[in-house]
Amino acid sequence: LHDAGLPKPALAQCMNALSLDDTHAGLHYLAAQASWHTGDFVQSRQHYVNARDLDRFPIRATTTINRLIKETHSEMAGYGILLANAENAFAQASRHGIPGNEFFSDFVHLTFEGNYLLAASVFETISEDLGGGEQLLSMEDCHRLLGLSPPVDLLHHEIYLEDRYFLQRLLNENLDTSWHEYKVRELEQAVGEPDQRERIILDAFLGALQLNPSDYLVHANYIRALKHHGESLQALEEALNRSSRACLRRSEV
Repeated sequence: LHDAGLPKPALAQCMNALSLDDTHAGLHYLAAQASWHTGDFVQSRQHYVNARDLDRFPIRATTTINRLIKETHSEMAGYGILLANAENAFAQASRHGIPGNEFFSDFVHLTFEGNYLLAASVFETISEDLGGGEQLLSMEDCHRLLGLSPPVDLLHHEIYLEDRYFLQRLLNENLDTSWHEYKVRELEQAVGEPDQRERIILDAFLGALQLNPSDYLVHANYIRALKHHGESLQALEEALNRSSRACLRRSEV
């Protein structure tokens, strides 16, 4: 019923089933989706929380885990231990307090925006403890320092979709890929023709290396990009130069 665009009847059936067994994580998840589409976001959030907490193989922080972390922090407050409340940070930054595809690439792994939000929560907690004054890097500055560009973002979404399509065939189950399909369409319009993307990617990594020449991760990604785009000789030269610089620094130490 939900897939047919009938969330109210779907929700009614979920609630009937939950009246018989309210410990079924899958039922709570379906009820959460149906509640969202009926506009009852408070009920939707509660069902999502129940689905997470009742998962037989929990790989996310449950309500109990978060409670124990907060209790431990309170008990050790006198030792100068800080707590960055990422759970609240994500809820406050999300629509109707329910984090979704804008911060998670799947059911547990964060997107770039999600990682930035998590890092910002930790940064602000430490900065406040130190008396403030420190300035948080903007997301745009982080993109530049890491050499990230819209074509790289597009590639990440395309790879994710390939993996999900493979899982769909393997599991014979329909997985929700609508968000990533939307992002691919959006980014394809933003980055222009495929033959333009190579130069944008390489220029972004070069720009990042100019800002931070010693960043190993950017060097590695630049080498991968060169190799991916058929510049094997230049990739080898860059790798050798990188190795030489690393050896020189070790000899200086």
